[in-house]
Amino acid sequence: MRFVFDLDGTLVFGDNQISPEITKALNNLKALGHEIIFASARSFRDCYPILKEKFARETLVALNGAAIIENGAVIKTFSIPEQSAKQLLSLCLEWNLSVFIDDALNHAYQGEEHISFMAFVDPQIGKRVGFSALGAPLKIVIFTNHDKGLIDKLYQELTQLTGISFFFHEAEASFYITKSGVNKATTICQLSQEPYICFGNDKNDIEMFQKALYAVQIGDYPDLKEYAHTVIDSDDHLLDNLCQTIKKLGQLYKKD
Repeated sequence: MRFVFDLDGTLVFGDNQISPEITKALNNLKALGHEIIFASARSFRDCYPILKEKFARETLVALNGAAIIENGAVIKTFSIPEQSAKQLLSLCLEWNLSVFIDDALNHAYQGEEHISFMAFVDPQIGKRVGFSALGAPLKIVIFTNHDKGLIDKLYQELTQLTGISFFFHEAEASFYITKSGVNKATTICQLSQEPYICFGNDKNDIEMFQKALYAVQIGDYPDLKEYAHTVIDSDDHLLDNLCQTIKKLGQLYKKD
């Protein structure tokens, strides 16, 4: 069975590491013959400090489905159409918006003070380049600083562009943009049509939950709950309950 795990808020909580307890639970899954896949909004660059040697060779669906990494190498990408990417960048520069753009390895940004994940951008893999030096954009994140008027204006602009998909992340007050039809679920299904069990916690996990054989939610994000088969509360027992759930499902779906 394929087991797919989001990272932030699902396996990683604050310290940018997978705990020894969760590491043991994941290794036990592998020992039972299950396949582990990680699926994250992060790039490979920013996942590697978490996965390191322990899990860096597992399949990674990165950038909300826009890149597939196997054995530490990018093997497939889904880029935003060039014209739409140019229009988005032009808009961000004209309006002086905080924006972060990833290609397959490098990144470009402006307005660092409003970029919520800057602390997790790893400088060791890939590098910051100028917008003009960036390769084909795979994911664009535009930050609004909770400006309601700007949010409405940006939404209208985004709906006019072709070849993109986007969603608004309320907590970050940011728009996440990828190629049309690209999300974690579509890329997981491109890897294989085999069923999968998934663990996630946030808005970008909704499609992944919808397609899953069994879905486990971490925390209480309300829009995810209707697609979850099990919900693990973010309380003092989270770590134990998460590890027990991984173990239980690993045993239940192991090959005879």
